[in-house]
Amino acid sequence: MAEKIYYAREGVSGELTDVVPHVHSGRLAPVGVRVGAWRYLKNVWDRRQYIWFDSHTKVRTQNSNHRLGSLWLLVKPVLDIAFYGVLFGLVLQVSRGMDNFLAYLIIGILMFQYMSGVLNSAASVMIQGKPMMRAFSFPRMALPISMMVRQTMQMGAIVAVMLVGIAVLPPHVLPTVSWLAFVPVFALNSLFLTGLALMIARYAYVVPDIQQLLNFVTRVLLYASGVIFPIERFVEHPLVTQIIQANPFYIFIDLYREVLMRGSFGSLETWLTAAAWAVGAAVVGFFIFWRAEEVFGRELN
Repeated sequence: MAEKIYYAREGVSGELTDVVPHVHSGRLAPVGVRVGAWRYLKNVWDRRQYIWFDSHTKVRTQNSNHRLGSLWLLVKPVLDIAFYGVLFGLVLQVSRGMDNFLAYLIIGILMFQYMSGVLNSAASVMIQGKPMMRAFSFPRMALPISMMVRQTMQMGAIVAVMLVGIAVLPPHVLPTVSWLAFVPVFALNSLFLTGLALMIARYAYVVPDIQQLLNFVTRVLLYASGVIFPIERFVEHPLVTQIIQANPFYIFIDLYREVLMRGSFGSLETWLTAAAWAVGAAVVGFFIFWRAEEVFGRELN
């Protein structure tokens, strides 16, 4: 007896038809079968309205049960800055010898939280999306992409807090032309994080323990990426310094500081390195996730 496979009627959400392999209709498509890379990418693009609507809705409603509502998008980064500023600036006095420790800290903490937030969310996005994957036929990459768009939307308020903070708190950092370079830096950073999120989402789906491991990894990256204090002030071994400076988290955070705090556009080498990390991670992440499309289908059977 021929083995049966499941088909989804295109355009009808969640409608499945049980047919044998030789039966074919132009209106039916196999569920969980990997299509070509270009067609898959086009299928993801075709879901852009869902991705945007889902991301926008979750950003708008995530704090709906709290009295301050969406204001928490502004309040939380302010509280984080106050906490780290008091702890490392006043108590531990890491700021000694630094011209503008507050700006250094604000940029490092808020942009690192964006990066670490993407990693932690990516580890659970596919597991949380299982009910939707059982009910609808769609390219599974739409789930981590939607998460990435949501995280990026939330950065609007956080970036506003960051720019106002470094301009208002003494010693003041006044806006310069180099601030315009923040946009391409953020775009490269987001592209890099998208690729990383696709890799994490793919493997965390079959190995949920990765979620726990990421909590440890992000703590290590917090201190190994120059987020709170300059690496060169506390690391004297040249090889260790080179390894840390090759870390993409360090590269992006340093580039943010270059364009916002130091009034410079950064070196061409730094931009090329950041672009290489971004494009490389995005390409590798896409193919790793795309090749696992059938894995997601089998897991749900």
